[in-house]
Amino acid sequence: MMLLSAFLLSCSFLDDLQIVSRLSFFNAISHLVVNLIMILYCLAHVSEWQFSSITFSLRINTLPTIIGMVVFGYTSHIFLPNLEGNMSNPAEFGWMLKWSHVAAAIFKVVFGMLGFLTFGELTQQEISNSLPNQSF
Repeated sequence: MMLLSAFLLSCSFLDDLQIVSRLSFFNAISHLVVNLIMILYCLAHVSEWQFSSITFSLRINTLPTIIGMVVFGYTSHIFLPNLEGNMSNPAEFGWMLKWSHVAAAIFKVVFGMLGFLTFGELTQQEISNSLPNQSF
């Protein structure tokens, strides 16, 4: 863990955007792999799903948690002005912004439902902590 922390700390001193871009790309790929593994695990347990456990009601005691999750999920907004300025075709920024947020919202809802249907009320905030074997 210490070695990994030292490596990650050294990344904060990078000033070459090509290196930062490549690291960001590999981070996105690793994130997709982890998401794919979780989705496949959830789909492998589809026979255990209980759709009757899904309720659509607003509980005031969970509202702050829900708001926090939604706000945290869209914290990339601070990078948007810089992104728009560096696009090869800034006229497409509005289209990109709208559809990337729609895709992110759909993915988050589907991912959350898969986790809840698989783990039920025992679903942890970090879905990978819900897995029965924590040895990896």
